[in-house]
Amino acid sequence: MKNFELFVDEIVSKWFSEKKAILESAGLAGISNRETGDLVEDYILRKIKGLPQNYIGKKSKGSRTPIDVFAVARRGRYWHIMLIQVKSSEYKDKIYKLNQNEIKVLNEFAKFFKKEFTLSKLLRNYKDSSIMFSTGYAGVF
Repeated sequence: MKNFELFVDEIVSKWFSEKKAILESAGLAGISNRETGDLVEDYILRKIKGLPQNYIGKKSKGSRTPIDVFAVARRGRYWHIMLIQVKSSEYKDKIYKLNQNEIKVLNEFAKFFKKEFTLSKLLRNYKDSSIMFSTGYAGVF
């Protein structure tokens, strides 16, 4: 999808400038949460880009939105856009779980993203395309 990565940068800046809530919670001890988050987000991005549908993916810069990884691929007759929140822990049973308020913010961002997608000049060539948006949560240990 042409201009998807530019659109992601635009939407992240817009969300942040409007001072929307962001999700930042516990990560691994030892190295900083930001460093750990970057490593885990890179891992998820590699996994997504390795899918047979040839997803294009991009990380959110500096956790400025509830979404850490954005991805898009053509899936036959429609486009699939994934919005993924990533959390990590050193131990499987210690991975942070989103609470109801964080899920609400995640869904609010998805609605914001979808609305901005339809208004974006960068993506005007896709206005009449079939598009499926999905949100997800990836817990990594």
